[in-house]
Amino acid sequence: MKLKHLLCLSVFSVVTNTFAEPTIINNVNGYHVVGDKLQTFSSLAFENGKVLATGNAELAAAYKNAVIIDGNGKTLLPGLIDAHGHILGLGESLMKVDLRGADTEMQAAQRAREYANLNPQIDWISGRGWNQVLWPEKRFPTKHSLDKLLPDKPVVLERVDGHALWVNSKALAVAGITTTTPNPVGGEIVRDEAGYPTGVLIDTAMDLVFNAAPAVTHAVREKQLVAARQELLSVGITSAHDAALTLPATSSIAKKQTRSNWDCVFTR
Repeated sequence: MKLKHLLCLSVFSVVTNTFAEPTIINNVNGYHVVGDKLQTFSSLAFENGKVLATGNAELAAAYKNAVIIDGNGKTLLPGLIDAHGHILGLGESLMKVDLRGADTEMQAAQRAREYANLNPQIDWISGRGWNQVLWPEKRFPTKHSLDKLLPDKPVVLERVDGHALWVNSKALAVAGITTTTPNPVGGEIVRDEAGYPTGVLIDTAMDLVFNAAPAVTHAVREKQLVAARQELLSVGITSAHDAALTLPATSSIAKKQTRSNWDCVFTR
């Protein structure tokens, strides 16, 4: 089933804010579970976020004042619940440079510059998804390609697997990484033949840069959650349990929003 042919019951919250009358969605391939049996329907009536009845096109006769929506033959399912998600992580990734599928080192660097140009208010450019194995040279990138395009702001780009970081000279300087910085236990600062850091950090060496990053504000967290919420709803996921939220993040979210605002359940 292609997602573009999928509707989900999260549309109720949008529609019921607009119309006071009952609403009927006709012409759908609807599925729901009643008891222990899967049942189908072609029409569904709801009001104030609650399902009133399911049936066929004749359902409209029981709700003469209802607003009618044509489902255009799409599939209608109950809202899906993700029992083990990473909601905040999703929101963070949606607000970073997406480097997946970049064919060359320079193409990846150009994506970072484009993102920076579109978001001039951001002083710390983050991204993820590069994979040197897909590039013609199949070698690690270096700080030099980033320095040419973005010399004035720290640029911090994670590899697709999260085990390597590609940064520019500005990020190295902010993190205090020099030729004399020792490799941390469990990590490596990749260096050139002269001993200078190339801009690639492996595993625990990434923390040297992460620890120098500015703290994420509550306002940014809210934007990340909004982005994640929109992405989840777009594919029919109306509730989700976050498996990796820290207690401070959970507390800051709870102060600002409720479950009904986010359509998400946050658990540690």
